[in-house]
Parts: sequence; C-alpha cells; structure tokens
Amino acid sequence: MAVEHFVLFTFKENLSPSDSSHLTKSLYSLSSIPGCTRLTFGCDHILLRSKGYTHACMTRHVSKEAAKAYQIHPEHVRVRDEVIVPLLKRGEDGKPIILSVDFEAEVAEPIRWREILSGAAVGAGLAFMVLRKR
Repeated sequence: MAVEHFVLFTFKENLSPSDSSHLTKSLYSLSSIPGCTRLTFGCDHILLRSKGYTHACMTRHVSKEAAKAYQIHPEHVRVRDEVIVPLLKRGEDGKPIILSVDFEAEVAEPIRWREILSGAAVGAGLAFMVLRKR
C-alpha cells in the first residue's frame, strides 16, 4: 500500500523570487529519492481557507519503509534543514508553522484520458468511413 506524505508550510511573507525559485527546485529534486513516486508542491491561491498556511507539498511513496527512508535520506534532511526551515515563519512560541500528515492509501490508476480520447477518435473515424461507403 502506498504512503502519502502531506506537508503544509507557512513561509515568511518576504520570500524573494530567488528564494521561492530555489525552494521549488530543491523540493522537486527530492522526487529522485528511491521509493518516491510522486511529488507536487505549490502555493495556496485561495487564502480564505488556508488557516495561514501558504504552501503545500505532497509526496507518494511505494511503502511505509520507503516513506521512512525518505525522511532520513541525506538529501531530504539537507533540503529540510538548509532550504525549508530558514524560510519558515515562526509562531509566538518560536517554532516553525508547519503541519505534516502521513497516511496509507490505496492508489487508483489514473484515468488515461489521452488514450480514451484517441481511441474514441479512431472509432469515430472508422464509423465515418463505414457510413461513407454505404
């Protein structure tokens, strides 16, 4: 069963474009860690529901073991400590404002719309040719 790792971040308001770009590139580099099959990262664009969190990151791992190995992987530790943590906003208690959840999930195969639509187009083309010959 796959493991989804979901993290909500609250970054400082004054992130420079350079910081933001470096953060994004660094996070996406983590997708190459063995056992990580998917990584997405982005900025919240509907700030009304975010409870103050500004960004989210989701990773998918092939197993619990892979998710645990991801957490202690040297590149993950480096990106977390050297890139992410310095950019995080801190609460009144001085701790970074961050929320992390990991859960096991059955992962459905994605719908392959391109294949479905190309198959439908071929079918429609064949039907047209048959009808045209009549």
